[in-house]
Amino acid sequence: MKLSSAAVHRLAWLGLTASLATAPLDAGAQTAFKLHQVPPFMDLQNYTVSTFANAINRNGLMASGLYQQLGGGTSFRCDKTSCVDIPELGSQHHSSTSAEGINNAGYVVGTSPYEFMSRGYLFDGSTSKNLGAFSEGVCQGCNLSSVAHGINNLGQVVGAGETVDGPYRAFIWQGGTMTKLGTLGGDSSEARGINDRGDVVGESTLADGTTHAFFYRRGHELDDLRDLGTLGGSWSAGLCRQRSAAGDGLLDDGRGARRRLPSSTTAPA
Repeated sequence: MKLSSAAVHRLAWLGLTASLATAPLDAGAQTAFKLHQVPPFMDLQNYTVSTFANAINRNGLMASGLYQQLGGGTSFRCDKTSCVDIPELGSQHHSSTSAEGINNAGYVVGTSPYEFMSRGYLFDGSTSKNLGAFSEGVCQGCNLSSVAHGINNLGQVVGAGETVDGPYRAFIWQGGTMTKLGTLGGDSSEARGINDRGDVVGESTLADGTTHAFFYRRGHELDDLRDLGTLGGSWSAGLCRQRSAAGDGLLDDGRGARRRLPSSTTAPA
């Protein structure tokens, strides 16, 4: 099966739904395969275990994993023949690591349990780096959580961090520095994707409590988020596809309806 570079493909493998938004793959990477033929998924006979694949890069490496119904789970970076276990950052309670995004260099981002919190991580193929939290509060973020959702080919990571006041705020992480983005007038925001230009998409609450997708243009003021509206409903979220250096935007209404945003919308002046 050939994967179109212009479409989002929904593939069901062993009860697994994978949303694939890919760059053109090499000819050798375009052959269809089944995830349950790859260790450690191939020996699964337990219907209390759910598997997932959240992202794939142009070389066919996937950010994937499994969850157990009774709690716990493991995330992996997989190719067609094997998987590498993504280690937890360290936890004092039973929890799971998620794998959310991957770039073309094979770096994976997601969220891991850490002490009694959760922290975004960056996995380089052997170790998981703690992305930290916002440096605020009496202990400069030592008791705050964070989550990571997306990474571009420059190593910039986006997600959301807990604030000392409680609500989460979108961030851009680069080289050890976590920069907080604003909101659309509400008290919370969350970044989902970033392209190679550094443009960010996600969702934010408005002053009336509803949630809309937002677009942030690299270099603009940190509170300068563009409201992308909805597809006719009351809720939307912004996703990002790394199909080119600029990337494509997707507007999701939370009910399965999605619309590609034209370049004039995803990259306003």
